[in-house]
Amino acid sequence: MNGESEASKILNYGNTEALYLNNYELIYNNDTSNISHNLKFRSNKPLNTKQEIVAVLKTRDKSLCLVPEFIQVVQENDKTDEKPKLNRRLIIK
Repeated sequence: MNGESEASKILNYGNTEALYLNNYELIYNNDTSNISHNLKFRSNKPLNTKQEIVAVLKTRDKSLCLVPEFIQVVQENDKTDEKPKLNRRLIIK
């Protein structure tokens, strides 16, 4: 995330706790307008996300499955004082 406006799009105005997450930390909030309802927790580093999803999808009927798309976000900076430009590239379907 690049700032408070992006954090506010996810949790709500004024709830910027997502800006301070470390790697593999997550926030769950069932009441986005109330910062005191933020539940912060850690997850394990994914071993191989694509492989795990493929394994789960094989156990389900295809009509019940949504197929995720993985993207990679690449930041491109022409000048160091400019805000990074995001370039989203589809990696796998």
